Amino acid sequence: MSTFEYLASLNALAGRTRNDLTQYPVFPWVLSDYTSDTVDVTRRDQFRDLSKPIGALEPKRLKQFEERFAMLAEDPESPHPPFHYGSHYSSAGTVLHFLLRLEPFTALARQLQGGRFDHADRLFRSVAKSWEGCLASTADVKELTPEFYSLPEFLVNADGHDFGIAQDGAAVHDVALPPWAKKSPHEFVRVMREALESDIVSATLHEWIDLVFGCAQVGKEAVRRKNVFHHLTYEGSVDLNAIADPTRRAAAEAHVMNFGQTPAQLFRKPHPRRAPPPSPPPALRYAPGRIELVGVVEPKSISGAETGVPVAFVSADSMARSAETKAVGNTPHCQYRIVAVRADGAVGAHRLAFDASKREYSLECDAFGGLSGSSRRAPASPFAADAAKALSPKSFATLAGGRVLVSCGHWDHGVRAAATEDGRELQIATGHRDLVTCLATAALGAGAVRRPWAKRRFDESLGLDALAGAEAESASALVVSGSRDTTLCVWELSPPPGGWGLALSRSGSAKQLSFARGGGLGDRPKRTLFGHDDAVTCAAVSAELDLVASGGADGAVLLHALRAGRFLRAVRHGMGRGGERTSGGVPSWVALLEGKIGTARVLVYCADALSLNSFGVNASTADAPALASASLAERANALCVTPDERFLALAQEKGSVAVRSTHDLSPWARLEGPGPAVTAIRVAADDVFVGGLRDGRIAVWAPARS
Repeated sequence: MSTFEYLASLNALAGRTRNDLTQYPVFPWVLSDYTSDTVDVTRRDQFRDLSKPIGALEPKRLKQFEERFAMLAEDPESPHPPFHYGSHYSSAGTVLHFLLRLEPFTALARQLQGGRFDHADRLFRSVAKSWEGCLASTADVKELTPEFYSLPEFLVNADGHDFGIAQDGAAVHDVALPPWAKKSPHEFVRVMREALESDIVSATLHEWIDLVFGCAQVGKEAVRRKNVFHHLTYEGSVDLNAIADPTRRAAAEAHVMNFGQTPAQLFRKPHPRRAPPPSPPPALRYAPGRIELVGVVEPKSISGAETGVPVAFVSADSMARSAETKAVGNTPHCQYRIVAVRADGAVGAHRLAFDASKREYSLECDAFGGLSGSSRRAPASPFAADAAKALSPKSFATLAGGRVLVSCGHWDHGVRAAATEDGRELQIATGHRDLVTCLATAALGAGAVRRPWAKRRFDESLGLDALAGAEAESASALVVSGSRDTTLCVWELSPPPGGWGLALSRSGSAKQLSFARGGGLGDRPKRTLFGHDDAVTCAAVSAELDLVASGGADGAVLLHALRAGRFLRAVRHGMGRGGERTSGGVPSWVALLEGKIGTARVLVYCADALSLNSFGVNASTADAPALASASLAERANALCVTPDERFLALAQEKGSVAVRSTHDLSPWARLEGPGPAVTAIRVAADDVFVGGLRDGRIAVWAPARS
């Protein structure tokens, strides 16, 4: 779990929600340098001291707060318990101050000021000035909102509001960013998120949690750490129903509503320090030179079949650890289920194992033999003539931990599900009127109950943890298919009764995976998405973002709302008014980044133009400038984003795997292959790269033995 996700969970457990301005989620300032040209997340001097509240960071100002506390403590006639800070780190005013440029906060801020905006000098117009104010002003002890680490759009005045002229003569428009942000809101959020997830913050964040959610929130520890606020900000400090005087009650209610509320106390004991990062650190991120080619194998061919057929698709899924894969020392044995599909449609299921004691990888081909004794068999339904010549990674997808293979490009315009372990066809689903050209998938898990077509609704009394506790064996998945008929269909692949695992019959033999008694893709798509004017060439789906991204043969890249099935916006337009195609080329691959390390983005690769571009998902206008662009020197046959979303792997025509950073698309590493072109690529956990080659072999790259 990331630091961002953990803080979001703590806020939710403490009753903080984006639906209530007075109890909006609170996040810490973590950086203290907003004037330098660069930020080094390993330099402690660029980070704020998280063991102290905002008001205690500047010694001279802290002395004033201490004097106030002592004066109130010594005054026997004071109507209030002593406190250090009269304002609060999170209030409705604070939220509206920071999110002024986003609706509905813009309208609410104007309503708060009697129908107009506050004076320009008091508006949020500079990150550096806001930080300086939090260090100097006795009335300013604001912490941050989650948007500083996830949503760059709050920094831009996209609606063109007139916020007035400040005393220095400058018009207030977009928020002035630190030099290290390079004038880019996306870069600002990325660096802030990188800092939040850094080892320095991980080592001290527990102390900030104690201040806001834990044992230093109230009591003697709060006094010792200079963390006492007005008593009305604390949960349960006053019983409004017991106040008989209407004037006093109205004053108390106004104070609670406008001057901030402290989160509910979650911990009575000091929060433990976060466990140290894994050792050794991830090779791809910290030492890409350690990743090397560790094996190349050629799977068995079907009797009488042609040899040397290119691999069109490959997947790699981590397998559940069993008694045979238990830990040796402190490092467990890892196994991956590798599914490979050749260009002639032959399917193979293999096992990649890592022996922790020997630090060696081994690839066992055709490890999951079917009932017929061979796992390399072609799908039951043939592919259409033109599709068979162009089978590619976007023609296939694996689900349920690699147990189910979904394919498209068939002559009957259907989407097919087959069991990878024995090649049996499980289902044919038809929802298009022309050839299906591409597939995209996403796991659902507990989030399935929040979709409008789900039979069960989310029960808040159960909590998210109860829903998330369901095993992957019973998790559903999303399948999105794109077609030449210009539409996309959204399917839900449900597990059969008993889950995805192969249950045992009474005789002890393994049962066959089957949708005969339930589960599967259903008899019709859950949603049909419209908007393209030409054939759909590629697609991507994210249940987390509730988005479907798709590219068309006319060059358009569109976004649809997944649950509502509604067209949202064009990231890039298609043909011009004169019918000419866009200069950017035809999208042949698209991916959605969910913002695990920064902002949510759409990655688009155009093979005909050898171009790679990154766009924000919340672009206010179509054809907005790309956030990052790169021109490739050679054709990429397949692309894959790493599980942590930091890197993009490209299977290249000249036989290597190129790795680029996702945030700026700059080259990061190059993995040399055995020679033939790499035609398919997948990155599994632990920086394991699995590639399919043009000569039919499978190559594996992994960190070298230490």
